[in-house]
Amino acid sequence: MSDYQALATQAQEKNREILIQALKDQGIVMATVDYSGAGDSGDTCDLAVQPPEVLDGLSAIKVKQHVVDVQYLGYGQRACSMRETELALDEAVRDFAMRWVDALYGGWENDDGACGTVTINVPDDAIHLEHTAYYTESTSYEHSL
Repeated sequence: MSDYQALATQAQEKNREILIQALKDQGIVMATVDYSGAGDSGDTCDLAVQPPEVLDGLSAIKVKQHVVDVQYLGYGQRACSMRETELALDEAVRDFAMRWVDALYGGWENDDGACGTVTINVPDDAIHLEHTAYYTESTSYEHSL
């Protein structure tokens, strides 16, 4: 595993713990992030939480998150490091979800694209991803007489 992948995995594990606790502290039992894209662009489309009345207040709550920085040193060498940053809770949930999707399905937004939903079940301490990749099928035929 590369140094970047190892740090990214550590960051994702730390961020997962922080987010589950922050959502629990807000009385949230479920959070879902929907995403979709095609061509060469895609992003989160929707964040929903249960109970829904707490959604508007999530942007005022700050949580620490871990991110991995890459510094390119030239000649194919790079240095990776992890640092802490602070994000609004709603942004942190979206960011966490999309980092996971990108780690599993990098480039999902390209060509025919994809869509999916990341569901965080807070009481069960479980996170689930449903991902659908789109593709165009074709069959070619050629004949000569």
